[in-house]
Amino acid sequence: MHERSCKQNPSKVPGNWAGRQHSAGTKKQISASRIQYLDAHPDQVPYVLNHYSKGSSYPELYWEAVLKSAGVQYDKEQRVGRFRIDFAVGKIALEIDGEQHYVDNRIVESNKRRDEALSAKGWETIRVRWAMYQKLNSDERLQFRTRLLDKLKQPVS
Repeated sequence: MHERSCKQNPSKVPGNWAGRQHSAGTKKQISASRIQYLDAHPDQVPYVLNHYSKGSSYPELYWEAVLKSAGVQYDKEQRVGRFRIDFAVGKIALEIDGEQHYVDNRIVESNKRRDEALSAKGWETIRVRWAMYQKLNSDERLQFRTRLLDKLKQPVS
């Protein structure tokens, strides 16, 4: 039973469970089981179900144009297990991040776990912080794009 529905309607809480919490070990088992399920059923990942009906964001469209104009071969929104990568260039995951990826601790921690899981599968993650990129002057943006594109064009070793 969902915690929120129990709080909203306490009568739904089974009598023998009221006021109890899962142990750390049980939480860990539930988490591992959920991750295993989502790895086997990536189409059921809540983020995928809830966030991509609007299409690409402006920053993603911007970077897609940059990649295309530079002749970089990429796969957009590639799936790797339960994860979706904004732009996959070989085994590099290029992620275009909004500010929520840096200020919301849950997202920060989720991204750390995600990057570690991708790394274990042989991926390198490069994150572009859109707000910081926008603050660069035109020369700094050009330097940033040049360094990034040089990295993406390097042959896989």
